[in-house]
Amino acid sequence: MARLNKLVIILVLFLLSGCSTVPFRNPSPLYPYFENSLSGFRPGEKPEIKKSNLRRHYAYSYDEVWMSAVKVLQQYALITQISKNDGVITYIDIDGILLGKRIYYWEFPFSVYFEKVEDGIMVYVYPMEKAFSSDNTITSRKWWGDVRKGFQQKGEELLDRIHAQLDFGQRWPWLK
Repeated sequence: MARLNKLVIILVLFLLSGCSTVPFRNPSPLYPYFENSLSGFRPGEKPEIKKSNLRRHYAYSYDEVWMSAVKVLQQYALITQISKNDGVITYIDIDGILLGKRIYYWEFPFSVYFEKVEDGIMVYVYPMEKAFSSDNTITSRKWWGDVRKGFQQKGEELLDRIHAQLDFGQRWPWLK
């Protein structure tokens, strides 16, 4: 019995030390970017971002809409690139999703483009699903459709949150 306990303890220490014999599989296609301080992670191009069906018009100034989006994203997302002059923010929303009986953490990368129009600002939210399309082990899974719905939902949530932030700023200016 003592011999079995020693074997179990050695095995646990071996696994905890990172010396496992099981080869490590990158958890997502974004893993190499995280390991390299997000170098090489690029936003979508403006024409590509503008093709997104996730868009909303806001009858506010550019600065108001921009600052509302930044305040919202600072609360829950990892902003990877931001340029007010170019009107582009790229961010990653990391969220847990329940698939079957297991919880998985998923990275949802997005690019957002802010375009001045005659009567306000048009905001386009582009889900960067292409980061995953090259990994057939992900896109061939039956739950990939649910993840794609998650991209859509998360993009809509950002647009709603920007609207709420703008509305609250008008109603309660001390919150600005």
